[in-house]
Amino acid sequence: MNLDAIGKNIATIRKANHLTQVELASRLNVTPQAVSKWENGVNLPETSLLVALSQLFQVTIDELLMNDPYKGNRIDG
Repeated sequence: MNLDAIGKNIATIRKANHLTQVELASRLNVTPQAVSKWENGVNLPETSLLVALSQLFQVTIDELLMNDPYKGNRIDG
């Protein structure tokens, strides 16, 4: 798992939803510093927060964690 790539993906999805780090933190009941650490690749959200993030942004957890969830996993046929 590439923490930097995951963090950038979370930041991209957050910005696409017009939320600041402070607003996202407030909605998830975490600190803005926690959101910053995710987005800077320092650490990942806890599992329960991945579910909350996916529900908030209406994306799958795969979409949160991977830029292309099917990269390298395509089956031709």
